[in-house]
Amino acid sequence: MRQFLPVLLPALAVAACSAPGQMASGTASEAVSGVPQRQCFFQQQIDNFRAGSSTTLYVKVRGGDVYEVNTSGACTALQDAFRMAIVADAGASRLCTNDWVTVAAPDANGQGQTCRAHIDLKLTEAEVAALPARSRP
Repeated sequence: MRQFLPVLLPALAVAACSAPGQMASGTASEAVSGVPQRQCFFQQQIDNFRAGSSTTLYVKVRGGDVYEVNTSGACTALQDAFRMAIVADAGASRLCTNDWVTVAAPDANGQGQTCRAHIDLKLTEAEVAALPARSRP
């Protein structure tokens, strides 16, 4: 125990110098669990969307947050869609990062395509600004 004490004390001193309430890895819950906190929105909060490609969809929700949703394969109906629906696998209206969902993109005739997709991440303001204008919701 005495051998570890000289190493442990400087580490504790550095940790004590950090600002109160601030964690290096993010939120307090992330520091405790080691797992990043999931970010969520509700289906009815979706304001706009744009397809970045046949496999990437950007969804804007109330409040201005933008989420990146990636399909598990080409979903060609997304690029021409004027409307779409995202449905959680469990049927819940709450959608979170790391959730698998079904994206339905009907065409003008009511037909269209349904695609499996994954809600990958909530984009930062800088990431949204860096999107091409045609992809920005």
